[in-house]
Amino acid sequence: MANRAVKIYNHKKQRDGTWTFVPVDINLDTRSVKTVPGSFKISWYDGSKKQFSKGHFPYLADAIRAGKAKQLQLQDGNGHEPVEAEDSRTPIDVAADAYLHTTKLNGRPGTYALAEHDLREWQSGIGRTPTMRSWTRSRGTIC
Repeated sequence: MANRAVKIYNHKKQRDGTWTFVPVDINLDTRSVKTVPGSFKISWYDGSKKQFSKGHFPYLADAIRAGKAKQLQLQDGNGHEPVEAEDSRTPIDVAADAYLHTTKLNGRPGTYALAEHDLREWQSGIGRTPTMRSWTRSRGTIC
């Protein structure tokens, strides 16, 4: 019978500067959502060879979900498929709109207008890389 265990590891930097995998002692069937940040990987055995997920999971909850899915794959007999960490970062435009919405809800119209102006000016500058001198000149100050 094949080994169907899936383990979660935290990829941590030690004091001497080297990196190591520290096993996380958690049950994959836990129902609690763990929003513990870190650099997590999952491992399993493919025959006698230990396999690791590609990429890192930024939160323990993401690693638990991937571990559960991998464990089900191993139980079904198709555990040869690789596991890749999904990018859970928020796109800049979505975060910017959320910031503006939160600023507007705070009820300070002057702050909202200034934040909206700065954000739109910053977004218009994406795609080109202005130097610090040109950035400060556009604001009326010179370094």
